[in-house]
Amino acid sequence: MKTIKKQLTAFYKKQGKRGYHLGRAVKADMERVAKNRDFVIKDENYLDEVFTWDKSPEGWEYWMLRNVFEH
Repeated sequence: MKTIKKQLTAFYKKQGKRGYHLGRAVKADMERVAKNRDFVIKDENYLDEVFTWDKSPEGWEYWMLRNVFEH
């Protein structure tokens, strides 16, 4: 999950979050990823590989914004 965490961290840093607020935002999204995942997530997975965004409660637009770099 290192790569997904890096993606989420980069997204929230661009939003201006730092320290405690950055950590909380990333943690909340990591929990959402864990709930929506389609299979066991490996360290090298990217956000767009682990589940179908349209099927998540947050929707495609939410995750598309957080997919800040591609493989």
